[in-house]
Amino acid sequence: MVVQAQYFHDPMDEPGYLQNNKFLPDINNAITINQSYKDNLTKLNSLLLVMFASDTVVVPRESSWFWWFKEGSNTELVPYNQTELYLKDTIGLQTLEKEGKLKFDSAPGDHMKFTLAWFLEHVITPYLINYI
Repeated sequence: MVVQAQYFHDPMDEPGYLQNNKFLPDINNAITINQSYKDNLTKLNSLLLVMFASDTVVVPRESSWFWWFKEGSNTELVPYNQTELYLKDTIGLQTLEKEGKLKFDSAPGDHMKFTLAWFLEHVITPYLINYI
């Protein structure tokens, strides 16, 4: 499965984000824990997170790799493995990494602007060819 998430998370208004964003806090188990979300994610053979090097849509672009802003900042970033999401393993990122299933890649260019050759080399061949 290849998906992209669409959301807005204001790093300077965490209460507003938790109250008004109906999708992301739920799927990230930020308010209540839905164990099935974590169970389903950790069943994946691999979770490939792709960051676009010149992304002008996703801000910060590193959030494609679950990096996020330090609390109270909209400039300083916290690496994925130092976030509460990872440390509490609420969606299974830590579990996936321990099992060698969490993968990171970057693509040149702007948001979702990849060539077929790049997609074949970085996604289809290493992760999907055995399932086609």
